Amino acid sequence: MDQGKPLMNLPVFPSSNELEINEASGGSSAEGDSYMFEIAEILDQVEGKTESEEDKDQEVIIVSDSSHRSKTKASKHRKSLDICSPSSRLSSSQGFSKSPSFQSASNTNEIAYITQITSNDAIRSIYSLVSSKLPFSCSASTDFTERDKAEIQNYFQNKKCEFQDALEKEIQHRPYTPYESHKLEKAKKINNKRENKIEFISKKNQVEEIERIQNAKEVANYQFKQKIRHKIKEATLRAEKTQKIERQKKRKEIKVTHKQEKDLIIENIKNFYKDRIDLIKDKIDSEKNKKQRVDYEERVLLSQLKRENKEIKNKMLYDIKLSLEQEKRNIDRNLLELDKYEAKMLKKYKYVI
Repeated sequence: MDQGKPLMNLPVFPSSNELEINEASGGSSAEGDSYMFEIAEILDQVEGKTESEEDKDQEVIIVSDSSHRSKTKASKHRKSLDICSPSSRLSSSQGFSKSPSFQSASNTNEIAYITQITSNDAIRSIYSLVSSKLPFSCSASTDFTERDKAEIQNYFQNKKCEFQDALEKEIQHRPYTPYESHKLEKAKKINNKRENKIEFISKKNQVEEIERIQNAKEVANYQFKQKIRHKIKEATLRAEKTQKIERQKKRKEIKVTHKQEKDLIIENIKNFYKDRIDLIKDKIDSEKNKKQRVDYEERVLLSQLKRENKEIKNKMLYDIKLSLEQEKRNIDRNLLELDKYEAKMLKKYKYVI
């Protein structure tokens, strides 16, 4: 079926297949008449709708001639609905400008003719009204068992499917009226304009979308490049930092190695010269001891020599002293003799004088 917007804002086909069975609220004939009056009012309003009002409807859908005139097999529910052929229609004196209503329809042929000359939107609106409600009141009993409810529900669904198939096939196979042909041509023009506009807007949107995608791609590429640059920079900084740490580590290791080598060399030099100094000290000590021994021997010898010299000197002094004393005694004796001789001489010369 056509997916056009139903007229008069009628309820659409119910999405749920469950049927709510209300309690008895009145006779079935009165409620059925009310449905017929509603359908008749819809048809009258649809027939009285002007062409200017039809132009305002933007949601129009073109039905192709091939699909309109295509032949499909009638379903098994098609036989239950008596749709008259064009030969059994009313006379042309009634015309298309003033169509009979449901209130004036007296038989099934007239109802079928009204259905055929009615617009597709009206048929769909009638279908949406009829298929959403039960055309009678379930007043036979106030309480239904689950089995009865299921039976009523299944029967309602079957009849609703029959009604739907009949209306769909009636819409597909019946010929267009002049009003519908004019409306179809106008709808084609409107749809062509709308399609051109949609195509223009679509192309414009495609260009804008392409530009947006290109801009987004450029932005994404720029962000990707910035991200790559940032990652490269971070990787470079990490590599430089790692290299710097490695260089510092190597320098520290080299410094530690040099310090160890330096300490080892210094220790070797220290040990070498310590050994040499110890040897020299030992040699010096030995020389010193030797010298001390020599000095001691010399001192002993000197002391011995001094003692011997002293003894010799003392002996010599004693001998000299003895000799001097002897000489002094000799001198004193000589002086005494001289004094005696002088006294004699004086005495002698005194006598002489």
